[in-house]
Amino acid sequence: KQWYQRRVRGDEKEHQESLATSYKKSQQKQAEEVADLKVNLEQIQARNSELERKQKRFDQDTAKQTHLLKAEQQLREKIGKEKEAIHTELISLRDKNRETNATLEERTRRLVNAESQLADFT
Repeated sequence: KQWYQRRVRGDEKEHQESLATSYKKSQQKQAEEVADLKVNLEQIQARNSELERKQKRFDQDTAKQTHLLKAEQQLREKIGKEKEAIHTELISLRDKNRETNATLEERTRRLVNAESQLADFT
């Protein structure tokens, strides 16, 4: 009976040691997994930080391009309005030129008639 009890205690002790070894291996494996996860987290955080910098730079470039595009559109509108004003002024000047030419032709015709009449008197 003592032998049996020693045997049972020995088996229990062996079982306890086996469990302890198993727990230690499990704990070591989990610690390695945690370390791997920490490394992965650091890599992800570094990548995230890099992406945030790139996004910020992209947003700044986009805002700059949007501003330039808006300025260009405003300039085009201004140039379009100036072109229209110049075209309107050109039409007005052409009309005045035609009127002046017509007046000049009429006065030249009257002058020629007057000179002709004067020549007839002399």
